Amino acid sequence: MNNPLMNFAIAMINKNPAIQNNPQAQEYINIIQNNDATRGEQIAMNLCNTYGVTKEQAIAQAKKYFGLP
Repeated sequence: MNNPLMNFAIAMINKNPAIQNNPQAQEYINIIQNNDATRGEQIAMNLCNTYGVTKEQAIAQAKKYFGLP
């Protein structure tokens, strides 16, 4: 990954003891670092199913949360 901002963010996240000691969080970080879109989409769909929302509803909620059009 050649994005300096992303590298900085990942380094800061990895310094967090709650992340360091959490295998699931480490898996998510690895998915982001490896740019594994397929696995990321699987996790996103699992979250949608867990919360009982569609992909479209989740995207709309995320946009609203972050103030995006």
